[in-house]
Amino acid sequence: KATVAVAEQIVADFPQDRGHWKVAVSYDSRRWSEEFSKVIAETLASYGIKTLRTKELRPVPMLSYAACFHHNSMK
Repeated sequence: KATVAVAEQIVADFPQDRGHWKVAVSYDSRRWSEEFSKVIAETLASYGIKTLRTKELRPVPMLSYAACFHHNSMK
């Protein structure tokens, strides 16, 4: 429930033009990280936000790269 609250707070804080948002979500080896990333991605997608989630755990630098790499392809 806390994870959904975090995602909903993000959406509430930035209500303008959500249909054009693009978000990359990943997870690492920390406890509950995979579950957190799944709930965040699903919640943001339910608000119409384009969401790309990695299928396997990845280090943070790879998430940064994915965000840059997919910036143009997620339009």
